[in-house]
Amino acid sequence: MSEKQHKPTQRRLEDARREGEVVRSADVVGALVFIGVLMLLWQGGPWLLERLRGLLVQNVAAAARAHDPSAAVVQALVSAGGQWLLVSVAVFGVVAALAALGAFAQVGGMVAPKRLAPMLSRLNPGEGIQRMFSVRNLVGLAIMLLKVGCLALMLFVVIRGSLSLPLQAGYGRPAAILAVVAHLVLMLFGWAAVVYVLMAAVDYWHVRFEFFKKNRMSTEELRREHRELQGDPHIVGRRRQLALEVQYSALEDRMRIATAVVFSARHAVALYYPGDGTLPMVIAKGSGEAVQRIRQMAEYHLVPTAANAGLAERLHDTVPMDTTIDRTLFRDVAALLRWADGADAVGTPYVPSRS
Repeated sequence: MSEKQHKPTQRRLEDARREGEVVRSADVVGALVFIGVLMLLWQGGPWLLERLRGLLVQNVAAAARAHDPSAAVVQALVSAGGQWLLVSVAVFGVVAALAALGAFAQVGGMVAPKRLAPMLSRLNPGEGIQRMFSVRNLVGLAIMLLKVGCLALMLFVVIRGSLSLPLQAGYGRPAAILAVVAHLVLMLFGWAAVVYVLMAAVDYWHVRFEFFKKNRMSTEELRREHRELQGDPHIVGRRRQLALEVQYSALEDRMRIATAVVFSARHAVALYYPGDGTLPMVIAKGSGEAVQRIRQMAEYHLVPTAANAGLAERLHDTVPMDTTIDRTLFRDVAALLRWADGADAVGTPYVPSRS
């Protein structure tokens, strides 16, 4: 079997996508969720804590004034717990939305039922051990250990560099101590976000590399795909030949009524002029091999044929099939038609008009 050294084609990538194989990194989703929650707590954390604190203080004060303090305390705790539940639902909603956004940004809208179908091979212990020690899992383990090491090192550096702040805060008021703690926590989370982003970039690069490596194609696979897309070369050649035959058969019918043919080395154009009160129109044109074919048919049907490279090029490039000529071509075409009208009787050579 030939070595798979070619990049996957677009069709190969589309087939892999239908099978549910895409470039998707879980670390990218995790980093996005972590940063999103961090921003949410940074922007709405103070307001959230103040609201919950006020709610708790209000309920406890109400319980102190109640006739049955125990029942009032239970009611206050239930009320505060309900508020905490609403806050938790909001946070988890943001987490779910960010996770869905991160997955959609990587794979787009994709439904792969085959990935959800049960597979007996997944119950095979041998394949399970093989997947456990696969390159992907080993690299994921290495990235996780590196991430933990970076977070531990960052925690040590930040705490050591800010050690004087907690010591000074010990002599301050509770609000000052809380502010110092919040500052340290935000600093730790900020550096943790940097680590998460870097590790997510490394993981995404590795997932992408493994995906394209897995879907590499051999020369034989490229040839097979080309044959499937283009068809068998013999069949394609036969179809092309039949198309040319149909084209030339229609061309011969047109050449029977042609008034004149003008040609160059690259193009040939057949004109039809019905008579006074009408305009000449292009009824056939071609390039390449069709030039010789048009000239041969014109000679066979005794259609006057003249060489005029400039006129032939302009007619071919500017006048569509079955369309009358443009005003800018009137003079040159009129000279050609006058010559064609008397070519058989007089036998004078064709002389292009000079604009």
